[in-house]
Amino acid sequence: MHNHPGSSIPSATDFESLRRSGASFGVIACHDGSMCRHSVLGKPMPGYDASDQALWRAIWQRMSNGKSEAEALKFIEDGWGVRIEHIGKD
Repeated sequence: MHNHPGSSIPSATDFESLRRSGASFGVIACHDGSMCRHSVLGKPMPGYDASDQALWRAIWQRMSNGKSEAEALKFIEDGWGVRIEHIGKD
């Protein structure tokens, strides 16, 4: 468990840390009062670019096209093999 002062979702480094440590999941305490539970579901998609820019770009593209945060995070889960649950965020 750790915090993200900017209340951001898990970074690519957070997922790499889970993979290396073998932990089942991690928790991020956000300064806006929400929490993010994140886990690795399996092997990443072929060609996975484990970078914050790629992660944020994929989420932003979906949200800018009218998808909700939950729908954007589900896309990441289905395509990238990582789960992000944003708890306490409206």
